[in-house]
Amino acid sequence: MKKILLFIMLLAPALTFAQKDAQGGLSKGESSESNSEIYLTMSLTEYQGQINVKLDFGKVVTQIVADKMLLLDIEELRKMRFDNVIEAMNTLASYGWELEETYDVETRTGALTFLVFSKEVKRLKRLSSDKGSSPSMQSKGGKKPARK
Repeated sequence: MKKILLFIMLLAPALTFAQKDAQGGLSKGESSESNSEIYLTMSLTEYQGQINVKLDFGKVVTQIVADKMLLLDIEELRKMRFDNVIEAMNTLASYGWELEETYDVETRTGALTFLVFSKEVKRLKRLSSDKGSSPSMQSKGGKKPARK
């Protein structure tokens, strides 16, 4: 099972780039518009022979995305459950997400595999700090810095 997963991770980036060139598409460096990108990670874990696929868009994506249709797509993708990696990758491709990078993290219970996807968007909103904390502070237990 690990060999198949490793094979997919190594082959997928090469196939996505080859597919774009064969169709005559523009690479990101050749695009004429100055767009922003948003990212998601797909984490793959193996438990009792089953591959668990989880999508993570981050906490702030709903606050920075300006396109309401894209927000609806993100919420729809968050609710989806995938039976296998290929199903998840094909679904993300149908929504316009592109594979950027893959990496593994070793843990006590085994290896975790992460796939990073990106999607071009026309515009992003600036994250406001109205709530008094930034995303990095929230991940550290919500402690606020001392005021001067």
